[in-house]
Amino acid sequence: MVSSVFRMPVEELVERLESIAQEYAGDAEYAELRSALPDEFPF
Repeated sequence: MVSSVFRMPVEELVERLESIAQEYAGDAEYAELRSALPDEFPF
């Protein structure tokens, strides 16, 4: 699991992913990459 690799709790990883999603919400490259992930991915 990704959180294990980074040695952080799952909750902290989800918070970081949500923060990244907010920070890059208007970025076209981010939007394109994000569209490749399932909708239920945690951010």
